[in-house]
Amino acid sequence: METIIPSASSFAAAGLAAWWTVRGVRHQANTQHALAAGTQAAQRESEARAARRQAYARFIYAAVRTAGLLVRMSEAGITEDEYRDRREGAQQALDEVIEHEAIVSVEGPAGVALAAAQARRSLDHELAVILAHRQAQGSREAVEQAGVPDWRRSGE
Repeated sequence: METIIPSASSFAAAGLAAWWTVRGVRHQANTQHALAAGTQAAQRESEARAARRQAYARFIYAAVRTAGLLVRMSEAGITEDEYRDRREGAQQALDEVIEHEAIVSVEGPAGVALAAAQARRSLDHELAVILAHRQAQGSREAVEQAGVPDWRRSGE
């Protein structure tokens, strides 16, 4: 009987030590899992912010490029061939603006998407005014005040 009591107490101590170790390992695993989940969430948020910044930068670059091409397109004294080339370049640039506007609309908050749409409409309107003016429909101001026909439907 004397050997049973020390054996039982040793067995109980070993069981308690094992339980305590398992509890500590479980706590450590849960802590590491929580830290990893937090790191992954922060990484996903950082990637989403980077995607938004990139979408905004591409849109702004395309819009500024289009505006510059529209200015060059409206210069006086250019030949018909130069005008056609510039018009084609401006249209391609506006197509890029439209593409990047769609991405901004998906990536950005409503206010940013609205501002991007307004900028794109302004560029679209400017192109239509330039085309109408070039087609000898009056002075630039008169064309703009009278309203501009939708040049995309006119086959221009």
